[in-house]
Amino acid sequence: MVGALLHPQTQPSPQLAGDRTRARLAGCIVMNARKGSLMMGGAVVVVSSLAAGAQTTTDLPTPPRRAEAPAASAISQDDCLERLKRGGIVIEAAGASSQSNAACEIASPVTLVSVVDSKISGLSIAFSDRPRVSCAMAEKFAYFSRDIVAPLARGIFDRDLVAISTGPGHECRPRNRQSGAKLSSHGQGNALDVSAMELSGRFKITIENPGNPAAERLIAGIRAAACGVFNTVLGPGSDAAHRDHIHLDIEVRGRDGRSKLCQ
Repeated sequence: MVGALLHPQTQPSPQLAGDRTRARLAGCIVMNARKGSLMMGGAVVVVSSLAAGAQTTTDLPTPPRRAEAPAASAISQDDCLERLKRGGIVIEAAGASSQSNAACEIASPVTLVSVVDSKISGLSIAFSDRPRVSCAMAEKFAYFSRDIVAPLARGIFDRDLVAISTGPGHECRPRNRQSGAKLSSHGQGNALDVSAMELSGRFKITIENPGNPAAERLIAGIRAAACGVFNTVLGPGSDAAHRDHIHLDIEVRGRDGRSKLCQ
């Protein structure tokens, strides 16, 4: 075990704190579970349109400008691993990759195991598939799960988030598994595919078949908030390849690194 739990109440880095702010602006300030809508920076977006897979655009306040964050490959492995320990994120050594393609190297690879939910003492959120990802992706996804997904689940269902299914994380393959396409962000361990969540009481929600309106609102809320944290968010309705999961990645987009794709 690389990281034993140390000080789970410790505040995250300024970069991650900024992610939280942008996520709240993107959809987590207020959720009205009864009316099925999200309050997004003063504009109301009906959740049913998101649940149906429609691409939704709304005018949001511009977040304060911040210093450019370092690229994932530039983050010191030791610094990143130390932040995971301080933040209550449990990892295991990822080991050497069996990939022969040099383009599929991971910057600071880790195996993501779980994260402590600081809001409820002793509760942790497990990452069932133990994905192999970059340290930067592990850090961002763990905090997103704990600080955004878990509160949304608790607010809608009055249940705790217990586990999230993400797939293996690292896969050296082209985008959407199409021959000749650009290397997927999975190839460098910078992406995860959320396919299901388990809440307390063995209550399971799948992305492909939510099963009820409340689950649809939860999934829509996660997708809206994820656009404030990750650089790419793709889910059901964006294309056939993402019909059964929500793809999240931190691959740098655009010339200035500030572009996002949210569908």
